[in-house]
Amino acid sequence: LVVTENGVFTEYYPDGKNVKFRGMQDDDKKRHGQWIYYNEKGEELSITHYDHGILHGHTIVKYPNGKLHYVGEYDQGKEIGIWMMYDENGNMSEKNYDLINK
Repeated sequence: LVVTENGVFTEYYPDGKNVKFRGMQDDDKKRHGQWIYYNEKGEELSITHYDHGILHGHTIVKYPNGKLHYVGEYDQGKEIGIWMMYDENGNMSEKNYDLINK
């Protein structure tokens, strides 16, 4: 089930009650602003930002168990800066996209 109301796109799980995705759309129905993905229990698993359909801004993604998977920034669809990645045990590693993208 998908509902779009006042520029807000909401997709539900098959039960029709629990939200799966929610976020703003621009006039062309492209993702714009903050989008959140939820698990079937209603817990946030990712928060991602868009600029007229292009990844842009802060993103946070979690494992299904709720532990942090990675955190980073996009600039018009391109990863920038230092991203922090975590394995399922919580061990962190970093990836510096400013060095990679030179």
